Amino acid sequence: MYFGADKAGLRLADYRDVPFRVSEYMFQDWSLTPVKGKTDEIFSVLFHRRFAAPGRAWSETTSYPARAMSASNLAAKLVISALTDVRHTLFMSGLTPFPKTHWTTLAQGMRRQAQFHAQLGGH
Repeated sequence: MYFGADKAGLRLADYRDVPFRVSEYMFQDWSLTPVKGKTDEIFSVLFHRRFAAPGRAWSETTSYPARAMSASNLAAKLVISALTDVRHTLFMSGLTPFPKTHWTTLAQGMRRQAQFHAQLGGH
């Protein structure tokens, strides 16, 4: 849940020792493209990262509806994961797969951000 689930009755601190989905916020190009969209996304991830060790943090990088986010913006979410030391990413598109053409951009982004994770992880 965006900005934590305390308001829904869950104590996030109780889940430190399990895989933890760090929140994300932007699901469409129009919401992530502005700088504010990216900073809101970073803030949301960092909010949850307080409760999750890097190895237990997962980004559920969602495009909703399925084709609402471009490959370049999905790759930008990998940058946010690297900056916030989130070690795992799931690309979620719902019932419709991402277009095959997305994977060329995503593969390049994954390789690049894996290098950053190797250098920055734990800092």
